[in-house]
Amino acid sequence: MRQIYIGKNKKKNHGCCVYHDTSLQRRVRLGNGKVVERRHDCWRADVQLIDCNGVIRIRRRFKDRDEALAWLGIYK
Repeated sequence: MRQIYIGKNKKKNHGCCVYHDTSLQRRVRLGNGKVVERRHDCWRADVQLIDCNGVIRIRRRFKDRDEALAWLGIYK
């Protein structure tokens, strides 16, 4: 999973990042008894905001990378 960081502190993962999510979504049992793994195939945008209430983390899914980067432009 390759992450693209947008922000000042890249080591502690504060700020924003975009990554391609291919993690396991669920296991499905078919009618013939076989178990099939379904995987995510989407781009995720991850934002961490720090305010007086503490750290707020916002994660959203997008179909393509450009859409995720455009959404992150709000928080730059």
